[in-house]
Amino acid sequence: MNAAQPRNWKACTTFITACNRRRTGSRFRWCIRRKGSHSYLHVPLEKVAAVVLTNSPIAIARSSARRRFAPHCRPHFGLLAAEVKSGRVPPSLLPLQSGVGNIANAVLHGLKEGKFENLTSFTEVIQDGMIELLRCGKLTCASATAFSLSPEMGAQFNSQIREFRDRIVLRPQEISNHAELIRRLGVIG
Repeated sequence: MNAAQPRNWKACTTFITACNRRRTGSRFRWCIRRKGSHSYLHVPLEKVAAVVLTNSPIAIARSSARRRFAPHCRPHFGLLAAEVKSGRVPPSLLPLQSGVGNIANAVLHGLKEGKFENLTSFTEVIQDGMIELLRCGKLTCASATAFSLSPEMGAQFNSQIREFRDRIVLRPQEISNHAELIRRLGVIG
């Protein structure tokens, strides 16, 4: 258990349990839909072997590269605009999968300055650029498995978590990477 993470993060989580061994498929149709009513799992005490306690903030180095790369990414948004114009993609696009790193943050920064609105995200990791999109209103919701925020953005996010917690859901990796869900949602990667 990492005491450095705010307790309010639990409001962003959802758990899927594998109690039913029959493979029935998931009913997810939207990125932000929460499954279940609890943000925690009940575990019988006799099954707990140990609890590892830490108070270690997750430190991700902040890079200024995204501002350098963003102008180079924007011209490629013409492809998305053409798909919208042809009617193959809605004006709010399909859910986005952003990837990790400077280039992914540059793309997200470019989307912040672009014309697309009411975006959604179904991805593995929420980075600084995605929080910026949520903050400015371009991104309406984000589904992910984890955060990878710079120390500055992490501090801002933690202090404003109430603003974001209804628009972010954290899921197990098996859901975020589930090929059938990604196809069904039409995720743009």
